[in-house]
Amino acid sequence: MNEIMYCQIPDTLTIREIKINKKVITTTLLNPKEVTRKELGKLYTKRWLIEVDFRFIKTVLQMDVFRCKTPDMVCKEIWVHLLAYNLIRTVMAQAAYRYDLPPRTPEFPRHVTAVKCI
Repeated sequence: MNEIMYCQIPDTLTIREIKINKKVITTTLLNPKEVTRKELGKLYTKRWLIEVDFRFIKTVLQMDVFRCKTPDMVCKEIWVHLLAYNLIRTVMAQAAYRYDLPPRTPEFPRHVTAVKCI
């Protein structure tokens, strides 16, 4: 963020707090007619799944440390990790579909075992 962008930030921010399933969700989406509590709950769930996916990519796929030295190669390294992640999730989704399971419920090793047994 540069200085011009920083100066454009307001001094105060109006927020909306919603309690869903014992969690307080804070948002700047103020109008409940435009975005309902249910929609905010779904958005929160999606956001949480994205965070879990990022943690998986960083830890399991060992993307927590980049091994390349140039910006161009780091970019390629990121794309390879994302490709690998998408391939793994595709196999997991196929295994879940085959065994009539929700794709995010079972743990990764169970999916791998199920696929190897096919």
